[in-house]
Amino acid sequence: MKRIFFLLPLFLLSAVLLHAQESNMGFGVYVPRRDQPCLTEAQRREIQAEIARNRAVLKLPKRTQQVVKLAWPLQAAPTLTDYGYHGLSNFVDLNPAFPNQLLDYNCGRRSYDLPEGYNHQGTDYFLSPFIWNKMDENAVTIVAAAEGVIVFKQDGQFDRNCGFGSGTWNAVYVEHGDGSIAWYGHMKNNSLTPKGVGEHVAAGEYLGLVGSSGNSTGPHLHFELYDGNGNLVDPYAGPCNQTTTTSWWIEQRPYYDTAINALMTHAAPPEFKGCPNPDVTNATNSFLPGQTIYFVIYYRDQVNTETSYFNVTRPDGSTFLQWNHTSPDPFYVASYWYWYHTLPADAPHGMWEFTAEYAGVTHRHRFTVGAAAPRLSAVRDHAAFEGRAYQLQVRALGNPAPAFSLLASPPGMAIHAETGEITWSPDDPDNGNHLVQVHASNALGSDSLAFNVSVTPVNDAPAAFALLTPADRDTLTSLRAPIRFSWEASHDVDDDTLIYSLIISGANRADTAITTISTTFIDFDGSEFLKPGRSYAWQVAASDGKIATRNIRSFRFTVAATVGVAENPAALPRAFRLYPNHPNPFNPETKITYDLPERAAVALTIHDLLGKPVKLLVRGTQSPGKHVVTWEGRNERGEAVPSGIYVYRQTAVAAATCSSVTMTTIVMRFASSRC
Repeated sequence: MKRIFFLLPLFLLSAVLLHAQESNMGFGVYVPRRDQPCLTEAQRREIQAEIARNRAVLKLPKRTQQVVKLAWPLQAAPTLTDYGYHGLSNFVDLNPAFPNQLLDYNCGRRSYDLPEGYNHQGTDYFLSPFIWNKMDENAVTIVAAAEGVIVFKQDGQFDRNCGFGSGTWNAVYVEHGDGSIAWYGHMKNNSLTPKGVGEHVAAGEYLGLVGSSGNSTGPHLHFELYDGNGNLVDPYAGPCNQTTTTSWWIEQRPYYDTAINALMTHAAPPEFKGCPNPDVTNATNSFLPGQTIYFVIYYRDQVNTETSYFNVTRPDGSTFLQWNHTSPDPFYVASYWYWYHTLPADAPHGMWEFTAEYAGVTHRHRFTVGAAAPRLSAVRDHAAFEGRAYQLQVRALGNPAPAFSLLASPPGMAIHAETGEITWSPDDPDNGNHLVQVHASNALGSDSLAFNVSVTPVNDAPAAFALLTPADRDTLTSLRAPIRFSWEASHDVDDDTLIYSLIISGANRADTAITTISTTFIDFDGSEFLKPGRSYAWQVAASDGKIATRNIRSFRFTVAATVGVAENPAALPRAFRLYPNHPNPFNPETKITYDLPERAAVALTIHDLLGKPVKLLVRGTQSPGKHVVTWEGRNERGEAVPSGIYVYRQTAVAAATCSSVTMTTIVMRFASSRC
C-alpha cells in the first residue's frame, strides 16, 4: 500500500492533511486559520471617520428602517467554468466575550476571536479551489449586494499579503437607501470600480476583484454590514442572532452550503505552493490512449450526510468507470479527492465525459482522448466599462488545438487566433449592448458560441483647459471697471452640462469663489477684494455636478501700487431689475438680463408652472452692473425640457444692507420643428 500525504495552504486556512490513502486515490482538506484580525480597531475608527466626513459633504439623509435586501456579493468571471468558486470560513462572532467564546448566528462556532479582545465582525468568503490562481486570473469579482451610493474608497495597497501588519486594505463602502452601509474589503490593488465617492451603483454592479490586501493571508472578501444607526449587523437570520429578526439576504444560503465547486481532470495531483504563490494545478482536458488520468472533485462545506456518485463514459456513451464516495468526517470547510486510472491502449478517440452527482445536483466535465473536434466552453453575458481595457479568455477543447476567430463583434474588438484571448477598448462614450460570436475550428470540425457584452457608462471628469485673461504675471493698473476673467471651454465626453467656478486667492485673504458660472468668462468687481500692491493667484474649476477638473495651471497677477477704484455712479443701474427674456418664444436658447445697483448675492432659477425648480442658472455674489445669462432649455441633468411655459425667479440680497429683492417673470418655450 502506497501512503500519500499532502499539505494544502489557503487563505485563513492552515492546511493539514489528516489521512493516508490507497495507491489509486488521495485527498486533502482545509482547516481555517484564525489568529489575526481583518481590521484593527484603529483602522476601523479611521474608516468610520472618513465615511462620516464624506456623508456630510454628500448631504446624505440619515435613515434607520431596514428596507434593503442583499443579493450575493460575488460573481464568477464570464469564462470561469467551475461550478463554484468560494468557501465560507467565518461568520460574525456574536459573543462579545473572549478568548475562544464563539457564537455564530446558527448557535455554532464558525467564527473566531482573539485573546487581545478581537471578535470577528464580518463574513469571510475565500476563493476555492486554487485561490491564488483565481485571483491572478481575475476569476471572481465583487459586486454590490444592493444599490446605493459609494461613500468611501481605499485603493493602492499591496494585495499579496500573507499575514498581519500589512497596512490597510483596498475596499469600497456603499450606503443603501435605508442608511445601512456595506463594507467590501481585501480587494485586489487597482481593481476598484472607476466610479467615485458620491456616485450611484446598482445591485450586482462591479465593485472590484477579490484580493489579499491589508491583514490577510490569502485572497478573500470580508463583507461587513452596519444599519442606519451605525450598529453592526450579521445579515444571516438564525436562532442566536440578536442583531436582526429577519434575514437581510434575498435568498439566505444554508448554514452548510454544501456543493461541488469543480470537477476536473489532471495529468498529476495538484501541487499547492503556499502563500502567495499560484498553485501548479496539473489540470488538462486532453489525453492519449495509455495515459493516466486523475479524476478530481473539489467540495465546499462537504458533509458526510451526502454521497457522491461518479461515472466516466466513452464517446459512444458506454460506461468506462463507476464508483461512489462519502466523506469519513462530518464536515470539511473545503476538501478535494482524486482517483486515478490508466486509459487502455485502444481507448477510443473523441469526447469523453466525467460526471458527479452530489446533493441532488449532477455536474459534468468533458475531456478528449486522442483527436477530437473542438468544443467551446460557455461564456456568460457580462458587462464592461466604457473607456477601460477589456480582456476575455475564450477556451475550447479539441485536438489538434483549434484556431479562433470572431464572426460578430463591436468595432475594435479582436481575438488571438491561437490563444483565444479577446481584447477591446469600449469607446467613450459607449453605453450599448454588443453581440459577440466566437468560432473555433480544427481539421476535425468546428464550434461556435455567442454572448452579449453590455457597456456600463462611467462618469468622466471634464477635460483639462487653460486660462486666458488676465495673463499670467499680468499687472492690473485700474479697478474702476470690472475685470474680465476668461478661460478656454472644457469638454465633457459624457455631454454633461458644465458649471465653472472662479477661485481668487491672496496671501493674506480668504479665497473668493464665484460659483455656477455657465459661460467661460466673468466680469469681476475687484474693488472690494483686491488691494493695491498685492499679488493674487486665480484658477477655475469645471464641474459636471459629480467630478470637478481644475485648469492646467493657475495664473498670478499683481495689482499696481496705485490704481483708480472709484465707480462711475452714472454708469451703474439705479435699481434691481429683471428684464423679459429675449427672444420669447425661443428655440433653442434665450437670454435673461438683470440689473444690480450694488454688490449682491444672486440666485436665478427656472421653474415650471407648478413651481418645481428646473434649472439653477446663477448662484453667487456679483458686482453691480448689467448682467446677462443664457438658458439653453435644459434641466439640471442636461436634458431638453418639454415645450411649454416656464417661470424664472431671481432673488438678490444686497451686500451692504442685507435687504432682499425677489423678482419673477414668465418665459415661453416652444418645441423645435423637425423635418
